[in-house]
Amino acid sequence: MLLVVAVLDASRRKAPSAVPILEASYTLLSDAQRTHPHLVAEVLTLPSAGNWAAACLRGDATNAVYQYLACLAASAAFRAGREFQIEVPVLNGALHLPMLGSMAVHGASVQAAVIGRQHEGLTITMAGHGRTVIPDVRAAAHGWRPALVLRTNAAGRP
Repeated sequence: MLLVVAVLDASRRKAPSAVPILEASYTLLSDAQRTHPHLVAEVLTLPSAGNWAAACLRGDATNAVYQYLACLAASAAFRAGREFQIEVPVLNGALHLPMLGSMAVHGASVQAAVIGRQHEGLTITMAGHGRTVIPDVRAAAHGWRPALVLRTNAAGRP
């Protein structure tokens, strides 16, 4: 979380237009951490989270890259079972939610989506694409690709 705060501070100087989404993301992460700290830790210790933070702190990140914190926060909140709604960036033509999955986005004009968790599952709303509901993030549906889970054993332990 200290690294997240450092990125938030850096964004105030380098990407001020990203700050509102970063602040909303930080609030969502903090709320999830109160009840499910282990889930927040799992998301924030992913290699993609470290790469994201490094790019932001080096100063070579775009506004959309700074806003990737919303994807991390949404993943943690969803796994914690919290209902929420947050704007997330579309990066390289896809919506990525670490540990949950991804969805290809057609149309270069789509730069963001609003995602949330409602009683019916994961909701994704994009301009020009309407609202998509993914009832089970572990199953492929409506262009959704669930995250792959790789399991292995080392020295007899999973």
